[in-house]
Amino acid sequence: MNVPSKTTWYRIVETKAVAQSDWLRSNNRGRFHRDPMSEPTSYAADSLNTAWLEHTQGEQKFRFNKFKAFQIECSGTFCDLCEPVERARWKICLAELESDSPSEHCRELGSTLRRSGMFGIIYWSNRDRKGTCVAVFLENTKGALRWNEVANWNRLLGPNGLRE
Repeated sequence: MNVPSKTTWYRIVETKAVAQSDWLRSNNRGRFHRDPMSEPTSYAADSLNTAWLEHTQGEQKFRFNKFKAFQIECSGTFCDLCEPVERARWKICLAELESDSPSEHCRELGSTLRRSGMFGIIYWSNRDRKGTCVAVFLENTKGALRWNEVANWNRLLGPNGLRE
């Protein structure tokens, strides 16, 4: 699926990341990548609330001032696994996408799509049933990705996510 230009996503990171490049790149293994250095991947969500819930895994014991929020804009070709036709095409089921321990099949699919030049993968959030997430393959998005810090974002959050 070709995502329209200026698609906006949000990423939450801990402020202990020292280099700006670390703010975009996941420093751990993820659902769609094995190694953060050879497969640089950024995970983000369609809203600040979903990004917060994904980053904290639903845990509410965090102090907001220890985190930064970033807005990411990226246009290009993404595989949208929210669409049943795409899941069927890539032979991946919802149970694999929803498992808390990512399956090797998810990581293999990430590697396959990364090598094909795809910009990333869109999928349903496991922590916010109204939200979607994206895994952005950073090496494939050079020149198509822009990001900036969201100032005072934590004022929008209450103990259970975004204030209504």
